[in-house]
Amino acid sequence: MLIVKKSGKRALDLYFDVDGAKAMMAALAQLRTKTMETALVSASFGDPSDASSQHSGQLELSYCEENSRIELHKSRIAMEIGENLVQLAEDMLEEFLEIGCFFPAEYTSLPTGKRENIDLYFHSLSLP
Repeated sequence: MLIVKKSGKRALDLYFDVDGAKAMMAALAQLRTKTMETALVSASFGDPSDASSQHSGQLELSYCEENSRIELHKSRIAMEIGENLVQLAEDMLEEFLEIGCFFPAEYTSLPTGKRENIDLYFHSLSLP
């Protein structure tokens, strides 16, 4: 499971469990090997502690040679990411799968194209 929570105007929290991390790793591998131009990862959008606030959506990942960027929509997040960010995300997720957590919360930042950046924070999802 992957849950995306918008935190303020310029931050997104991505909460992963093992299955969500594996799905994201598979999508990143498709981009890295260029077997697909765009990879989709199912996600829930909302507060991870309140299932009733969540709605389904997806992350749309595509590979870019130049500048990475992100677009936010109600039920979709489109990310164009380069080799460095693909590698960083793979490294963070591999470590998560080995030790079971992101400690401290991992962080990166992507431009939106509107003179601002969106900060992405990776968290481990612990379900009750």
